[in-house]
Amino acid sequence: MKINLFQDKATGEQKEKQKRLLYIIFVIGLVIAYARYIPYFQDYYVAKPVDSLLTFLNQNYLNGIYGFEAILIGTLLVIVYLLSWNIGISLLLVSIPVFALTHASFLKYANRRELFRLDDLKLTEAAGMATKYVTFTLDKYSLILIISMFVLVVFGFLTEHYYGKNFKAGWKEKSQKAKWSFRVIRIGSALFCFCLLFFYYKGYMEYRKSPEVVEHLDVLNTESQYYVLYRFLENDKLANISVDNIDASYAFFEENATNDYPKSDVNPSVIVIMNESWWNTDNFGEGTVTFNTDPMAPYRELAEKCSTGFLTSNVYGGGTVSSEAEFLTGLNTKYFMGDSDAFIKLEGLTYTGVTGYFKELGYGTVAMHPYTGEFYNRQGLYSQFGFEKLLFADDMTYQELYSKYISDSSVMKQIIKEYQEKETDSMFLWAVTIANHRRHLPFRGLDELDVDFPVTATVNGVELSDAYQEEIDNYVSGIYYSCLAFQELVEYFETVDEPVILAMYGDHIPNFRPEYMEYLGFSHEATDTETLERTYSVPVIMWTNMKEETIEFQGENISYLPQMIMEYAGLPNSYMGNVLAYERSLLKTNTRYLLRDEEGELLESFSDAQIEAVNHFKSLQYDVLYGKNEHSNLWSVINSN
Repeated sequence: MKINLFQDKATGEQKEKQKRLLYIIFVIGLVIAYARYIPYFQDYYVAKPVDSLLTFLNQNYLNGIYGFEAILIGTLLVIVYLLSWNIGISLLLVSIPVFALTHASFLKYANRRELFRLDDLKLTEAAGMATKYVTFTLDKYSLILIISMFVLVVFGFLTEHYYGKNFKAGWKEKSQKAKWSFRVIRIGSALFCFCLLFFYYKGYMEYRKSPEVVEHLDVLNTESQYYVLYRFLENDKLANISVDNIDASYAFFEENATNDYPKSDVNPSVIVIMNESWWNTDNFGEGTVTFNTDPMAPYRELAEKCSTGFLTSNVYGGGTVSSEAEFLTGLNTKYFMGDSDAFIKLEGLTYTGVTGYFKELGYGTVAMHPYTGEFYNRQGLYSQFGFEKLLFADDMTYQELYSKYISDSSVMKQIIKEYQEKETDSMFLWAVTIANHRRHLPFRGLDELDVDFPVTATVNGVELSDAYQEEIDNYVSGIYYSCLAFQELVEYFETVDEPVILAMYGDHIPNFRPEYMEYLGFSHEATDTETLERTYSVPVIMWTNMKEETIEFQGENISYLPQMIMEYAGLPNSYMGNVLAYERSLLKTNTRYLLRDEEGELLESFSDAQIEAVNHFKSLQYDVLYGKNEHSNLWSVINSN
């Protein structure tokens, strides 16, 4: 009898040990399964590829970035588990932000061809605007992610229910001192894991930015719809550029400087307008849209006496400040990780950009935006750049509205007023319009206004809802009004004797609803060159009373435009002007999705000379943003008249 009791006791202890072992195995297994496969399901949800999930896994299973993401999530789960001491709760707590991040990346990619970034959390204004358009559709892609997370969380709670009590048996009987000691050990272990995670993350990111790796990456540097976690944490500051490289880069551009274009005897006033969502409607897919009136008709009329053509933007459907920063600084936002945080990166710098150049020449400087100065901190950035006069919505004399915002015509009238009242011989005026912005921005408590649209669009073969028909008519009519407004500006300055240059360009394609892009001849998944060219080209027009000679814009970077205007006007050169001129002599287009050589021919790879120039430019740009910036006055005039 005693032997049986002893055997039963031994068997009971054995079973307890087995249950504890099973608990450990299940916990480890759940962490590994979650960390290994959830990153794939995240990207499958965002990318929505036509391939099956199994094909997608086979194609990407050995990808090193997924390994990085797995270690990231796995270590995070371990940290949460050490703090919560419950695998079910840990899986649930990690799943909530992981799903939120995935859906945010899906929404941003569908609208902007870019994944959600850590820096996006700083854009509180943009986040507020986006809430109106946060939607969720249950499809096979979202179901795979939701069900996989749900199953793993359920298994986590079942593991706690059936085996956790055995693993943690005797915990209640332990002394208070022992309990606190164990808590300290767990918290200490969690902190240790966090430190390991931080140094692993930093080391991996620096490795990915190292010259050895970067040299082998796709030269287009395109944003991928993959790697949700990696893209979220990717950081501009991690670029591995040494001081020696930066010094060599400055020397490189000094050696290749050119100053051979003819100089003018006068300094003309320069007025540049970046027009919100101004885009050439010829870029709709062939045969997809017809109009009762050609939205570009005034532009075509002006083409007879203006320099026209197109520039290539780095952004899609949004990211206005990216196209704005490129003109004002000459920097290429292709090498920024995100497209909406350009101004955040520029805050606090001594780099004055083109404003400092014009001020050095004795120009009066004015910046104008018919919206609030707080939006993207334009008020702070314009002051930082050195603009002497700032005009926002409430400061403007002319405030006629179109659809919801201050019209382009009002902006042009205000420009004329500022010109007439200038106190210097020459002025540099920078204006960013708002009229064609998607109508979800709050403005003076106004709702969308009733508008009799002069241009209506018919999307061939598609029955549009009333709401979307109004939205697309609003866009194309806004483009028409933008062309008319610039025509009004030209007509006024044709009566002026003083030398003037007027230029207007668009920032990006309008943010047409993603669900309708296919009907309009686009797709956020398109990779063919023809579609990309239509998507990322923006119109540009330039008029002057200085000379009859015009030039043709052939897809140059927006960042090249200030140097092109200065060269066309015969204005004195600057160090940054030389940098941009040399870049343009090798690469007419160098943006996220398109490359063209100096002749405008599309490229798939760089030549050795182009690689050298691009690497030096990236070093220079890094120094401006994050380095010692000993050459902060890059736009300083080299020779004055």
